[in-house]
Amino acid sequence: MPWHTKEEMARLKAIPTPKYEDAVREVNRWTVRKSISAGDLADRLGLGRSTVNQWLQGRWYYFHPQMKNHQFMTALIWEHVQGDPVSAPLPPPERLLATQNATEIRRLFQAGLRQRACAVLYGAPAAEKTFILKCLVAERQRAGHDDVIYIEASPAPSPRGLLQMLCAAAGTAVRSNENWPLIKSLVDDFRRRDRLPLIVVDEAQHLLRRPFDALETLRGLRNRTANDLAADRKESYGCGLLLAGSHDLYKRFERDKLLLAQWMGRITHRKQLTGMSEQEVLQVAARELGNGRPARISAELHKKILDASRDLDIFVFDENGQPAPPREYFSPRKLATWIDRARERGAGQRGAA
Repeated sequence: MPWHTKEEMARLKAIPTPKYEDAVREVNRWTVRKSISAGDLADRLGLGRSTVNQWLQGRWYYFHPQMKNHQFMTALIWEHVQGDPVSAPLPPPERLLATQNATEIRRLFQAGLRQRACAVLYGAPAAEKTFILKCLVAERQRAGHDDVIYIEASPAPSPRGLLQMLCAAAGTAVRSNENWPLIKSLVDDFRRRDRLPLIVVDEAQHLLRRPFDALETLRGLRNRTANDLAADRKESYGCGLLLAGSHDLYKRFERDKLLLAQWMGRITHRKQLTGMSEQEVLQVAARELGNGRPARISAELHKKILDASRDLDIFVFDENGQPAPPREYFSPRKLATWIDRARERGAGQRGAA
């Protein structure tokens, strides 16, 4: 341990810190999100690597039973971590409009958070599920909450790859890349939290491929965070789960329902989304531009709004699951951008007047 003056040690001991166990958990999450090792942290502090490893592993008391006051070591590490916070995730570039799809996705999002429900959300890209979900996650994080874990499933997910993505997104420190230590690390982390988190898996259609190893790993993780002793069945649910994917996501569950019987019994919420209609685009625009009242939109402005919001969905399938011709739809992102620019132009004109 580096040499410190009595004044410096007194200053460090006066720093308010969490309990040792809580500090270890938060510092471990900090190292994961910073993508640095325990050795890197030790080098930053000028401490021995074995010393920092003992502290991070929660074994400081074991190796130093003669030291009754651990405030100095904890304060030294805690001060460094607090002085170098993890950068907050950047919010989506456009704000979230109160569309029908946003309302439905928010409903399932809240069900996963508050009721720890298992929900399936599906629809064509025109529904802009990813954009809305990222807005909701950013909104939750800006409010100071860290109870949503968002990942995008890879095209050929393995159980280990899925668990590694969850650990990285959750800030869960792990000592091994084997499946069981990864699961145990996540379960221990989730149970130490004030509330069980909501896991949001985007592009979840990639999980619905036989033999469903990654999907079953996700179910096993949720089961292991459940409280089987709860009197109320709802209270026995594990972490919340929201699977979002392509238009045929739920059909894939139904297609293999005999193999996925455990899943079919756990999905309590499901919703199929479609793109915005012309009527909804104009209603949203009128509401946003009307300063509390519905704005009057002329035929010329009507056309400008629709043209500015129009996009092309090239991932269209017919009822038999076969590719179909591209289809036009209206994008809430493009609509939000147009409305914000219209407001800026209006504000500029008022300022000039």
